[in-house]
Amino acid sequence: MSRVFTGIVSVALLCFAFAGCQTSTDTGNTTGEADAHDHDHEHDHGPAGPNGGHTETFDQPGYTFEWIHDDTAQLVKIVILDESQKEAVAVAAESLSLTSNAGQEPQVFTLAAVSPDEEGKASAFETRDGALIVALGLGVDVSVEIDGTQYTKKIEPHNHDH
Repeated sequence: MSRVFTGIVSVALLCFAFAGCQTSTDTGNTTGEADAHDHDHEHDHGPAGPNGGHTETFDQPGYTFEWIHDDTAQLVKIVILDESQKEAVAVAAESLSLTSNAGQEPQVFTLAAVSPDEEGKASAFETRDGALIVALGLGVDVSVEIDGTQYTKKIEPHNHDH
């Protein structure tokens, strides 16, 4: 009986996670204005980033980031920002990782640098992965090495409908 209950709870959690945020990834936004992303619920993503995404501050000082997800396109994008959370900052990193500890084994997702410059620096990292969309709903750990320092942050579970 408890296995059936556990299975029902697991399926319910996955369905609830799929009903999470529906955010536009309009990367053509050159005005610096945030896309509308209205929140009428009781949690805080921080101020909207320059691309209309959710902003977070790394546990280590120096950089912040914006995370954007488009559930329909199964796209997750992270943009490294300055401490004011207003300007994108190109960093020398080929990728960053998001780790989900929600299952029996940790699952690591790699987001590749988008359009690195001639020095190999990029401010945006992305991937298309439906499993990562689900993992975002359950909470993930963000990790990126910048100039020899490991920057980390836990994105708390993101279960809501808007």
